[in-house]
Amino acid sequence: MRQNQKHKHAKTLLLLGFSLALLGGCNLERFRHEKYSCNNQRLDIYDIIVRHAKKGSTAKIIGSIDEYDATITSVNSKSMMIEGGGISLQIDRRSGRTTAQKRNKYYSMECKVSVFTL
Repeated sequence: MRQNQKHKHAKTLLLLGFSLALLGGCNLERFRHEKYSCNNQRLDIYDIIVRHAKKGSTAKIIGSIDEYDATITSVNSKSMMIEGGGISLQIDRRSGRTTAQKRNKYYSMECKVSVFTL
């Protein structure tokens, strides 16, 4: 009788450990919203909003006068390149440091990063 109970507990623990190992490697994130608050008056960029950080997706750039969509041209876990509205942005996704190129001028700005995941 005791032998049977030990086998049941061993099977249960083995199944639990296997399940945790499988789920531990999965990304269970269903929704991610990244916002970069830059407040750069010279470039009229106050917020950059990214809903789907994938190549080819759109990002919204909000200024005091206008807001427009831009295209994500490359993305990885550390950085993101966005182009649109005559401007090219390179964003460090961890620190928020952003380099912008408009025509032949380069600008650097510090943006505050806020990430919401579900």
